[in-house]
Amino acid sequence: MKGMNRAFRQLKDSVGAAASKDENLRLIGDIQRGVVQSKGMTPPGKGVADEKKAAHTEEYRRVQIELLKLTIDLESQTMDGKVKDAEATFAKVEKLKDEAHTKFGGSEHDK
Repeated sequence: MKGMNRAFRQLKDSVGAAASKDENLRLIGDIQRGVVQSKGMTPPGKGVADEKKAAHTEEYRRVQIELLKLTIDLESQTMDGKVKDAEATFAKVEKLKDEAHTKFGGSEHDK
């Protein structure tokens, strides 16, 4: 998770820079690897009743799948030099990440 969060912070500063294409693609790959690892994990269950843990875990996995889809779009847009589209998609990634961290418990490295 730390690697994914680090890559996310670095990409935030350079997503709109077409000159940083290769570095941005590397960072997107780092984020994608982290998402793939995360979707197989059990989310923190603080305050989740035992009978709701399965649904909570499924929702967490669905969020990770949506995040992966968005990062694939971001990767394609970056490869195609569609900087404005990439910036818009990155904003969606950031929003989903923030919402997920609020709902499921985020990393202290994001705050």
